[in-house]
Amino acid sequence: MSSIKKFAYYLKKSGLRQTMKLVFSFIWAKLRYVWYKTCAKLFSGGKIKAAAEKTAGKTVMVFTPSVEWFFLFQRAQQMAHSYAEQGAAVIFLTTQRQYDSFSGIKEVEENVFLVNENLACRVDDICRNAEKVVTCVYNIAGIPVSKQYHSDLLEYEYVDDISVTVSGAADLDAAVKVHEEIMESADLVVATAKKLYDEAEKKCKKVIFSPNAADYEFFSAPAEKNAEYADLQHKYSCVLGYYGALASWFDYDIVRAVAEAHPDWCWLLIGKKIDNDMERSKIEKLPNVIYVPAVPYTELPGYIACCDIMTIPFVINEITEATSPVKLFEYMAAGKPIITSDMNECRNYDSVHIYKDADSFTALAQLALIERSSVEYMELLKKEASENTWHSRAKAVLEEIK
Repeated sequence: MSSIKKFAYYLKKSGLRQTMKLVFSFIWAKLRYVWYKTCAKLFSGGKIKAAAEKTAGKTVMVFTPSVEWFFLFQRAQQMAHSYAEQGAAVIFLTTQRQYDSFSGIKEVEENVFLVNENLACRVDDICRNAEKVVTCVYNIAGIPVSKQYHSDLLEYEYVDDISVTVSGAADLDAAVKVHEEIMESADLVVATAKKLYDEAEKKCKKVIFSPNAADYEFFSAPAEKNAEYADLQHKYSCVLGYYGALASWFDYDIVRAVAEAHPDWCWLLIGKKIDNDMERSKIEKLPNVIYVPAVPYTELPGYIACCDIMTIPFVINEITEATSPVKLFEYMAAGKPIITSDMNECRNYDSVHIYKDADSFTALAQLALIERSSVEYMELLKKEASENTWHSRAKAVLEEIK
């Protein structure tokens, strides 16, 4: 769609004032991006030299642009952190358009360098004395950037069903083609779900199964309850928690059914509304359903502490059948009983209770309330959480690329 057509579309849909706000916001974002790009190229020489000294003799994992570092602390950031902990160096290329508000290069933690994507052509300088350079692709949109520097190996993280991976692409057929090409050319494909692994195994040189995981130390540490919701467990006999995206794959029907059947139970739903499905479901009108917009990663343990049971109520479809929920392992580490829908990747763990319908959800919730006092069940949660850490996932990748 041309710029003129876009302007006309928003003008008709939103009116002149709102459209002009969007226009000025777009112009400001462009100017800000150009400023950062200019600063990155002009003033980063000293930082490039300093980074080169710290990458010398190391395996360097270069993450092509996907999500910005300070947007969400999920798989890409967790793996980068764990690689660095185990002796590798990390270059995390970032667009720096919204959340990573700085130009050039920044060492955000020991041996993890955020680098403006406009400096991708200087990666060779940063890695000039590195033992090995590995390109890590989490989003196929980052492929063109990887052409600007030398890489010894290519690792592709296959983390979602392809329909999700390319959903924002302007040309879906072209995006799928790129995905297929990188699957075939990558030295290592890392699949996060069994369904993805089975698909990749037929096409790849080498593939490993690596579900998502958790920062066990962070989530298992004692957490103070969020002050605003600290009294929920006194008001209700059961507090059911969830955090994450609230999108088309969320099972709003089960929330409604359970909330209406058990007015003495409460749902605490935390996350970003991705579409209008939550509004259409009208579950927020129920007195025992509480919605909280997305909160920073560092605050999650305080909200989990306010809950009796943690849940992943997703509908079953092609997307969720290929989903390895990060929150599943974080719930385990936090020591909370877990109830999920019948997703493939959730069936692999003995600590997880799988519901089929509202009646089975109720029965499992009643069981879970009892299990909170079970030493045996708490030990099972601890065991499965400690077996599924980001440290172990990163270690497996590093061993494969030796």
